[in-house]
Amino acid sequence: MSQWSPNSPLGNAVFAAGFLYDIEQDIIYSRRDALQRKFGYAYGYDAEAFLINSIIDCEPIFFDYQGKTWMIELWKGQYGLMTGCEIGIYNRSPNSSAAYAMLDATIGKRPHDPNPSHNMFFDCANDDEMLEMSFTLRRNGKKLFSRGPEKHWWLTGFKWGEISNPDDLTMDVEISFPNYEMANAFITGMIELKYGLNRIGGNKIGFQFHRPSSFQPRKDPAKAATLTQVSSDNSSIVSAYKRLNLSNNDPNLIPHDKTDWISSRIPYSETFFVQALAVLTKIVNRTMEEVLHTLVTGFQMALDEAKRLLHLP
Repeated sequence: MSQWSPNSPLGNAVFAAGFLYDIEQDIIYSRRDALQRKFGYAYGYDAEAFLINSIIDCEPIFFDYQGKTWMIELWKGQYGLMTGCEIGIYNRSPNSSAAYAMLDATIGKRPHDPNPSHNMFFDCANDDEMLEMSFTLRRNGKKLFSRGPEKHWWLTGFKWGEISNPDDLTMDVEISFPNYEMANAFITGMIELKYGLNRIGGNKIGFQFHRPSSFQPRKDPAKAATLTQVSSDNSSIVSAYKRLNLSNNDPNLIPHDKTDWISSRIPYSETFFVQALAVLTKIVNRTMEEVLHTLVTGFQMALDEAKRLLHLP
C-alpha cells in the first residue's frame, strides 16, 4: 500500500478523527491509535447510530475466554456520506471498577437480550489482545473493497460517495485466533447465532456476514420515521458529494471550502459518543452531572472538553 499522510485541513481532520486514506482502494480506514479506542463499545452506540446518519447492520458475537466476556462485533451499511463495514474486538473483565456501573446502566443495556453478560459496556481490546483479521465487502456480489489480513482491534473501511442498503452488502470475514481454546469459544458464540462457518486451517475461522441474527436497532418500529428521514438525508448527502465531480476521495485533494461539510460527516467522532451517552442517560433518568463524571473518570476526558461537548458552563 502506498503511504498517505495528511497535508490539508480535511486531511488533518480525517487523521485527527482516527483515520487514514488508502490510495489504491480510495477508502478511509481506522488507525490502531484511533481516538475511538478510549470510548469502548456497547449496544447503546448501535441504538443511537442515527445520530451520525448511520443505517447499518450490527452483529455482536459473545463468548467467554480466559476469565473475560468477549464481544467481536461486525457492522456493514451506510454511514451518511459513505458505505462501509467494520470488525471490532472488545472485552470486559468481571472485576471492573465501580465506574462501569453508569455505563452498564445506560449504553450497555440490551432491551432484546436477557443475558446479563451481554448487557454491559465493553472495553476495546488491548494491544496484546488484537487479532489478525481480514474482510471483503461486496454489494450485490460485486467487490467494493477489502482490508487485511492485519492485526487490529478495529478493522474498518469506508468509501465516500457510495450509497448502499445494508441488505445488499455482504462481508466475507476471516479471523485468526492465538489458540484452539479461543477459536472454539468464538465458534460457540457463532453457533448460538446459527452461523455457518469454516475452519480454514489451524485457528483461522472464515464466515460470511449477510443477514444478521441479532435484533437490529434500525428495524425498531419506534424509529421507522427516523429511518425514513435519515435514508432521505443520506441520498441527498451522497448526491451533493457526487456533484463535486472529484477524481478520487483523497482528503488532501478535496476543495478547502468543503472541509467543514465533509469533516462533520466522518463517523464515530467524540461528539457522537458523548451525544449517545447523553441521550441514553436521559432515558434512565440520570443527570448531566453523572454524564460529566463518567466522561472524566470513565473515558479520561479533560473536564473542559467534556463540558464543551455537553454544552455545560
